[in-house]
Amino acid sequence: MAGEIGRVIKRLREQSRKRQSDLSKDCNVKQPNLSRIEKGRCEPRHATLARVAEALGTSVEAIEAEAARLAAMTTWPVGGSGPGGEGAAAGVRTMTLPVFAAAAGYALDFDESGRPRGPGELVVQLPLVDVPCFACRVAGDAMLGHGGEGFAPGDILVFAQRPPRSGDFAFVRTLDLSGFKQVFFEHGFVRLVPLNRAYEEKTLPSNELVHAWKLVQHFRMFK
Repeated sequence: MAGEIGRVIKRLREQSRKRQSDLSKDCNVKQPNLSRIEKGRCEPRHATLARVAEALGTSVEAIEAEAARLAAMTTWPVGGSGPGGEGAAAGVRTMTLPVFAAAAGYALDFDESGRPRGPGELVVQLPLVDVPCFACRVAGDAMLGHGGEGFAPGDILVFAQRPPRSGDFAFVRTLDLSGFKQVFFEHGFVRLVPLNRAYEEKTLPSNELVHAWKLVQHFRMFK
C-alpha cells in the first residue's frame, strides 16, 4: 500500500500549498526520503508517518484509511465493462458475482469458507480473480468518513478470499458479529475500526476472528 500512502501524502501536501521542502522541514524528514515516500518507492515507518500526518494537520489513521480506499478502487481495462455491463475487453476473462443485500447488519447465511450463499439482488460482471469472491452493498453509515469520504450506503464492494494486512478493509466474521470494517492486527489482537467516529471500534483476541475477506474492489453508487 506504499503507493497509495504516497499519493495521499502528496495530495494533502498540495492542498496545503506546501512544497516538498516545506513539508520536509515541518516533519523533520529528509526531502529525498519524502520524495521516495510520495512516489511509492518505500512505505514510511509509523513514527515517520505520524510526523508527516501532524505536519499536514491530519492523522495516521486518516491517511491509512484513504490509502486503503484508493487501493480498493477499480480501474477498468479500455473496452471492458463495469458492474452489470455487457461484454469485456478482448482477451480479458470475466466472472459474474451475485450482489448480496446487507440489511439488518449483514445478517447473511454463510458457507464454511465464510462466503455468503443464496441468490443476490443483482449481479456484477468483473475481471476474473484467481480466488473465491463475493459482493455486497454497504449497509448503514458506519464506514462513511468525514466529508463523505469512504463507503456510502448502497455502494457495491467486492471481497476476495485473501488475508488482509493491517490497515486494509475487510469483511469480517467473528464469534458474534459480521460486517465490513478496517482491520488492524496488534500483538494477538485485532481491532475492527469504523470510519465514522460516531461508532465505536471493537478490539478482540485474534483467535475470535473466524473469517476475513479482503476488499479488492469498490464501486460508488451516484444518485
